[in-house]
Amino acid sequence: MKLNSNPKIFYFLLFTILLTGLILRFYNIDKKSYWLDEEISVRFSSLTIDGIIKNSISETHPPLYYLILHYWINLFGDSETSTRLLSAIFGIISIIMIYHIGKLLFSKEVGIISSLILAVSAFHIAYSQETRMYSLMSMLTLTSMYFFIKIKLWPFVKALSR
Repeated sequence: MKLNSNPKIFYFLLFTILLTGLILRFYNIDKKSYWLDEEISVRFSSLTIDGIIKNSISETHPPLYYLILHYWINLFGDSETSTRLLSAIFGIISIIMIYHIGKLLFSKEVGIISSLILAVSAFHIAYSQETRMYSLMSMLTLTSMYFFIKIKLWPFVKALSR
């Protein structure tokens, strides 16, 4: 079945996949208390910007997530639900980005299937429900892949699709 033949079906499928991904990432997001690494993330992010950057010298992870979480906590608080929502949002954006990569490299159908697989991936859901940088890393990796393909590989991809 070609999705180009009926755009309503395409948009319904994409909306359903995104809604499913959203529900799975938000479901029981506050069920567990923070574990040690999440507490460290919240503690680092509660510091001043200067403190976050100074602490990142001894931390194995770059400070971007802690800086984003710092402002998130200032806006929405530091509860388990609030801080985990940031990771869930990065997870949803990852689903959108993998759709665009699949569509760009192959077709809308491949993009839909790719986004469906990521939307229901148990690992991706679990990491999207933690106050850690893993879903941000996933989103940024997919975004950089998309722009790399678009900028550097697009002439080759276009030539192969002819």
